[in-house]
Amino acid sequence: MLRYASTLLLAGLTWGLAGLTWGLAAVGAAPAQQAATLTGTVEDANGAPLPGANVVLLDSDYGTAAGADGSYSITGIEPGTYSIRVTFIGYETIEEEITFEGGAQVRHTFSMERAPLQGEGVTVTVGSRARDVAAEDMAVPVDVYGTDEIQLAGAFETGRILKQIAPSVNFPQNTLSDGMDALRSFTMRGLSPDQTLVLVNGKRFHKSALVNRLGSGVAGGSSPVDINAIPANAIKRMEVLRDGASSQYGSDAIAGVVNIRLKNEPLDPTVETRLGGYVTDPYPNDGTMYSVRPSFGVALGDEGGFLNFFGEYRLRTPTNRAGPSGTNPNFGFPWPTSGTTDEVADADDDGFYEVVEKNRTVGQPNFHWGDERSENILLWANGAYPVANLGAERPTEIYAFGGYSY
Repeated sequence: MLRYASTLLLAGLTWGLAGLTWGLAAVGAAPAQQAATLTGTVEDANGAPLPGANVVLLDSDYGTAAGADGSYSITGIEPGTYSIRVTFIGYETIEEEITFEGGAQVRHTFSMERAPLQGEGVTVTVGSRARDVAAEDMAVPVDVYGTDEIQLAGAFETGRILKQIAPSVNFPQNTLSDGMDALRSFTMRGLSPDQTLVLVNGKRFHKSALVNRLGSGVAGGSSPVDINAIPANAIKRMEVLRDGASSQYGSDAIAGVVNIRLKNEPLDPTVETRLGGYVTDPYPNDGTMYSVRPSFGVALGDEGGFLNFFGEYRLRTPTNRAGPSGTNPNFGFPWPTSGTTDEVADADDDGFYEVVEKNRTVGQPNFHWGDERSENILLWANGAYPVANLGAERPTEIYAFGGYSY
């Protein structure tokens, strides 16, 4: 009796498993037989094919791109109603709903209308010899640095701020600087500082009266623009075209173009204070920088006019990275050009040389290697008053900007 029951149970399980296998196969085959297909073409209003147009069934994994003749085909679509989106650069997007029955073969042609390409980005004015050009329409990259990047640069002078945030920009500091210590210029791509076109609000900024003559990172004979005379709190953004552009903008744009946009809306009264310095072991802590930057603005009329004022008091204390020297400086009287010298060595093996035996009365270090003390007072103003086309995006206006620096 037990053996018979086991035989019946085994037979029942065998038939049950076989039935389950056939049932699963039938269920798996049913959707494949019921899947729908969508085919057709994508063309423009004149019937020309649009190869590469995207055809996508929203909220699903179904989609494809049109071929060279504008045709497309999507298979394996589960029955249901789908929103279909068709996109192609330069044409208006199409969205339609299509219902697919099980096993249906749906053919649909999408006819697309042209749409104007609109650039929204920053408007970059590239000089008085050319019109305003949107950044995305430029033939070469234009880097745009806003207020946040300027604030986080960790520098005080405008030229050094630009060096911190912009590739290809250098801020040379010379061993023998002459007047260049008072007017510290930036360079782009290693070229002369007067080969970079500098604009303020899209207008050429004048060059300085200084003529560099000592080299050391700055080409001799060059006359740079002093962008350090512009307080950093007056700058809304900096636009940098870091490629040669002399054929379009002139010989002062061989290295590139820098356009400084000043803040152009009325400002609340604000005072910024900054403090920084150097901690460089084993040298003394020095080079402390102090900066106080007030700013305020007023509205002119009800049509967007403004007048903003900016100021900065900047004090830079000296730095000195010279070590003790074991030679007599060849400065002539009253110092001798030869004779007894101080004995200098790295006695404690820390990489820094010290005076081991003092034989001369001249103090050490006997050279100054670093920045001199610098004190700057900067005043700037920027304003505009609309006078015509008041409802336009860019109305006709009377504008002025300028400053005084000491």
